[in-house]
Amino acid sequence: MNHRQKLVLASFIVATLLIGSFPPWRWDIGSSVTGIHRAIGFHFLFSAPHWTNDQGYYYEAHIDTAKLMVELVTLILVSFALLLMFRGPLPKRGDNE
Repeated sequence: MNHRQKLVLASFIVATLLIGSFPPWRWDIGSSVTGIHRAIGFHFLFSAPHWTNDQGYYYEAHIDTAKLMVELVTLILVSFALLLMFRGPLPKRGDNE
């Protein structure tokens, strides 16, 4: 594994930790089938956002697993492509080929 591949691997690990620490959240209002799903952004994993409206109804946020999986699969595919792209040896200084 050369230097560029190690950099890609380290970036992959850091990005995976950040994606896992700050997942996408959504409000689920109503039933899971007919309810309203509203994206509310990215928040820290251990401090889920919550909301109470004017009538006193308490709404709890849930992690948007579909978006989270899309993020992780995209990260894996891009990282794998970069690892393959950088698999050759580094060119030596002074080579003009």
